[in-house]
Amino acid sequence: MNCVKMINDRVLRQGQKNDRLFASYKLSDDKKLWIITEWYDYKQAFMTTLMLPNEY
Repeated sequence: MNCVKMINDRVLRQGQKNDRLFASYKLSDDKKLWIITEWYDYKQAFMTTLMLPNEY
C-alpha cells in the first residue's frame, strides 16, 4: 500500500480539522491533474481544489 493511500484511508476513517485527501489523475495529453480536498471542521465544511502540478 502506498503512502498517499494510507494517509487518505486514515483521513476517511478519522477525519480531523485541516486533514486533506489527495488524488492525481493522468490527463489525455500526458499532464497530471491534482485534486485536493481539505476539511476545515470535521464534516462541517470542506474545499476541493483542482490544479496542475506546475501551479503549486
